[in-house]
Amino acid sequence: MRKTRIGYKSFGRASLAYGLDLCLKRIAHIESIELVSVSAHNAKSCDVLLLSIYWWQHLYDYMEFLTDAGLNPKTRKPLIVIGGFQSFNFTPLGNLYHYACIGDGEEWLPKFIEAYLRDGDIESIDGVSWPGKKGATVWQNAAFSPMSMREPGQHITRIEIARGCRYRCKFCALTYLKQYREGDVEKVNNLISEADTKTVALFAPDRTSHSDYSKIQQHLEDVGKSDIASDVRLDTLKGSMKTPNHLRMGIEGVSYRLRRAVGKNYTNEDILEVFRDAVNKSENKRGIHFYLVLDLPGEQDCDYDELLYIFNTINDWPEAERLTLIPFPNVFLPNPLTPLQWGGVNIFTDFGKKYRKISRASKRWNFVLAENIRMWGPLQRLKSLVAVRGDERSTNIIYNIVHNKKLKSDLIGSSRRGAEILMKFCEKNGYMEKELCGELSVEESLPWDNIQTHVRKDVIMKSWKHYKRTMGMTWEASRQ
Repeated sequence: MRKTRIGYKSFGRASLAYGLDLCLKRIAHIESIELVSVSAHNAKSCDVLLLSIYWWQHLYDYMEFLTDAGLNPKTRKPLIVIGGFQSFNFTPLGNLYHYACIGDGEEWLPKFIEAYLRDGDIESIDGVSWPGKKGATVWQNAAFSPMSMREPGQHITRIEIARGCRYRCKFCALTYLKQYREGDVEKVNNLISEADTKTVALFAPDRTSHSDYSKIQQHLEDVGKSDIASDVRLDTLKGSMKTPNHLRMGIEGVSYRLRRAVGKNYTNEDILEVFRDAVNKSENKRGIHFYLVLDLPGEQDCDYDELLYIFNTINDWPEAERLTLIPFPNVFLPNPLTPLQWGGVNIFTDFGKKYRKISRASKRWNFVLAENIRMWGPLQRLKSLVAVRGDERSTNIIYNIVHNKKLKSDLIGSSRRGAEILMKFCEKNGYMEKELCGELSVEESLPWDNIQTHVRKDVIMKSWKHYKRTMGMTWEASRQ
């Protein structure tokens, strides 16, 4: 008897396949199916395709994959099922898929496959969506248990110890989409002991928020293993937590007022205290990595003075020559279902130039400034907004960006010129610049209003209004 071929693929780097791998483990025991890793060459031979879309860039990859694989969604052969973190807004894909899993898929996928094999009622499954669906779909938060994995060729065991986040930073989708759940400390420690590598990477949106993190740290020492995970909250380091060897944190705003507004109440002196403590610990040899978000709503030129103050203060430390700072500046993206989803962006402002004015204020800092600048220019920002903020009008735009040779050629070269050309193309497809880039009205409906998370929309709206009051901003003022 022929088995049902279930093809699967995750777009992006290997580590982004983790979520889909967890889902596949839940159905691998079914005897009547065959799981097949697919590419454009064999996707058409499957009965069902499970495709994981994590970042906004993957909507463009998905569009290209459909063409390369010769797939026509109108035929429903194979049946195309999509999911992944980007499921907060699949509207820009129009009718180019058949079903979507909204949220965690570990509990959802077995129900879907069972319904498919038995010709059951797929549309009654919680968390399922489809093009044109009327009514709300609830974001799925599966019961959590810690899991471990090793990527091929790697000598590191990755162990997920928690999911979701206890904090509510106003720009971050994680906390508003995923409820906080953490693994039992005994199970986590067992996975550490069972790992066949000396090095592990404990991962979670904020692993230090785990209720028993100190016990996990102690167990790592007891079994002689090291945790190379690096992300940590600055306020945790100000507490009793031991400073890790690899330090990476989100500073976010370039000034205190911006940080306070988004939910990270870190003063300039807090940052300097933690940085100085880290440089004085001999085990910290890899420097301090930190993320900066530029163009937060209401940001002004004077905010950058505080970043310069931090650099100048560090420069005067006697121990500055032993410090390596590795900033990761990037620009703001208004993520759906967060308080800043209504915020506008200034895509034609050169934020790289603004940042470099600060980082290169001195011809030679006494500390090492090893910048990691991979900042999106105007074109990339506009493409991200078409994917993240878009509705059905974005389908044709994404298709043409991927397949229209003339448009692709026109977008090569200057990022600003490419953004101007793409904006005109967006206008031809019915968008006004304000819809994609400007501040959105809280009175207007949004393409993702049909997605219900564990945080109600009125709570998110209240948080946005609080942000604006904290910043003392109006949209017009923030653009000056």
